[in-house]
Amino acid sequence: MFSGARVFCCAIAGLWAAIAFAEPLAVVGSTQAQAFSFSYRDTCYAIFPEHITDRSAFNVVTTTPPRAGTVNIFEYMRSPELDLGIGELSGAASDPCSPTLRSLRFDDTGLFASDTIATLNTLRNSGRLERTAVRISTVDYGYIGIDLRQADQSGTLGMGFSGSMVMIGEKPVAFMVEVIRDETVQDAEIRALRFDSALAWLGRFLESGNSNRTTIVPGNLTAEELPYAIVSWSANPMEGNADARSLVSDTVGPYVVAPADLPIKIEIVLDAAAVARGVSGILIESLGKDGLTTVPRLTDVKVRRLANGGFRTLTSGTGDLAGRTEISIGSQRILALQLTIQSGWNPGLPLRLDRISIIAAD
Repeated sequence: MFSGARVFCCAIAGLWAAIAFAEPLAVVGSTQAQAFSFSYRDTCYAIFPEHITDRSAFNVVTTTPPRAGTVNIFEYMRSPELDLGIGELSGAASDPCSPTLRSLRFDDTGLFASDTIATLNTLRNSGRLERTAVRISTVDYGYIGIDLRQADQSGTLGMGFSGSMVMIGEKPVAFMVEVIRDETVQDAEIRALRFDSALAWLGRFLESGNSNRTTIVPGNLTAEELPYAIVSWSANPMEGNADARSLVSDTVGPYVVAPADLPIKIEIVLDAAAVARGVSGILIESLGKDGLTTVPRLTDVKVRRLANGGFRTLTSGTGDLAGRTEISIGSQRILALQLTIQSGWNPGLPLRLDRISIIAAD
């Protein structure tokens, strides 16, 4: 669950034409992201970076003229190697549905190389397709790295790019799945999951008959959450919002603080049963993707293990653009946590937090 899943073949020229005309999908609602559709045995599917949602379904829209649809998720590939989810696409967005799974496969020999110019295609939920010039900086068996500093001196990337399609010419070759944080230049590099890595898994999954699975609610966070109390917080909420104690539930908040109040510190105390069970990770969730607020970026974690001891630095974690910060800490017996949220993805906007979950050790 906290595996760090952050991280999503040219047969003949005619196959590329099928890919080039396939429509990307924009995720609509609170999450700004993209998906990509294909057909297999008369069923329309959508694949997407698994980190963009923790729900069992989400809505999508195609390019102009827009056609709406719903993706019902039935599988997440939660592993360090593959940031990928799959669901069945229904509604107007699924008709027509192309390309086929078979036509997506290609030989990547000579296709990827460092210093290659590429384009990052991002479909907004308004139906507008944005194209950003980028340059490939690194290549490995599963991912390509894209150095934004070589294409844009600011080295910055806005929100809503998860799932954006990386194109070499007219050939879609990868999904953007992760921003790699750089201490000197913001958002200096992005990592994109190569289609051939995704397709290798998709072929095994669908052709084995697993596509007949029933829809599932992804993850098991609720079953493994530990009880806790928030005992202090360093910033008062903005007017009309709840204080940090609301973060123990997703029905009370949100906790919203002004940009000038960052960084904010939140102290969490675990109850006796939670201390005995042990902690494996922290999940921070935010819906601050509406243009009025922002989601957490960098969070530092300190822990206290002794009743009369102080807090000691343990680790830090970077939140994704979808508003999820997953921080794995192994298996720790701790009494209390201190979370320091150093920054948000958009430093000019108030920071919004909706829920904090403390995850039990196995």
